[in-house]
Parts: sequence; structure tokens; C-alpha cells
Amino acid sequence: MPRDSQQMRMVDRTVLILAAIFLILLAGLVLAHGLGWRGAGSLASVVAQMQGRLLESILTAAVLLVVGLHIFFFGTQHEEEAGIRQETEIGHVQISLRAIESLVQRTAKGVRGIRDVDVRVFPSPEGVAVALSLVAVPEIPIPQISEEVGHKVRTQVRESLGIPVDDVAIEIRNIAGEPKGRVE
Repeated sequence: MPRDSQQMRMVDRTVLILAAIFLILLAGLVLAHGLGWRGAGSLASVVAQMQGRLLESILTAAVLLVVGLHIFFFGTQHEEEAGIRQETEIGHVQISLRAIESLVQRTAKGVRGIRDVDVRVFPSPEGVAVALSLVAVPEIPIPQISEEVGHKVRTQVRESLGIPVDDVAIEIRNIAGEPKGRVE
């Protein structure tokens, strides 16, 4: 994940936390004011103290406006689905990571000896990196299954989508038990 994206998320979280704290305090002040509390720190006294203080009023309004706009734009922006963008003779082609995961899952499930597959695909500098978590049957040696899955995934993604697979990480999550026989 790029550093700018992590930094932006941290900024967004900080602004949201500060805005949430402010809104909670404001809600408490409004409730207290509604219940008739007029002591020091009440909404009425805070507003009364702001009268005649032009600079503080402008700064407070500016901060609230910036925080409000930030929350508004943060809430309405749509993150583009991650994928691999390719330039072709006819134009740009965007292939979603979900589509690549689907192809990888079908390919891996097609290998003899595989019962279940979980797939994660990540963009990499050379194409994509694939992480597979497999449930295998005990009848076929794990090194043989792993090698065949890795080879077939690399080949299928490259041939079907034109995307090179930089890395294939395979985890054997479990060994499937013997299929239960029918009880008669």
C-alpha cells in the first residue's frame, strides 16, 4: 500500500475523531442548555464570550468549515476499485483484482488434489502477486500439488489476461479428511 494512502487515511481518521469529539461535546452543551443549565461553560456563556471577539470567531468558524468540508468530501468520494490497467492498441483496459481472483480460483480448483481455495491478488511492479490458501487431499504429495497450482496459475493469468504473475505464495491451510462412506 502506498505511503500517501496510509498517510491520508491517518489524516482522515484524525479529523473524524476530532470532529466526533467536538460533536459529542456540542451535543452535551445543547442538551444542558435545553435542560436549563446556564452556568460557566454552558452553550449560552460560550456564545456570549464569542461576542466582540472577531478574530476568535473567524478562526473557530474557519476550523469548523474546513473540518465539515473534509468530512463531506471524505464521505462522498468513491474509491476506484483496484485493478491492473493495460494499454492496448484499442485503448485502455482495466482488469479488476476481483476478476483476477476469480480466474485464479477456478484455475487452482481445477488442479487434481485441491478441495478448497482462498485467493488474494495484489498489484506488483511487474504485474500481480497471488496468495493462495489451499485445502488439499492427502493422496497426492503436497510439493507436487503446490508446483502444479503455481505453474497453472502463472500460465492461465498470463495467457488469459496478458498480465505477468510476479509471485505465487501458496499456503496449505488444511489436509482434507477421508470422504465419509454411506451408511446403510
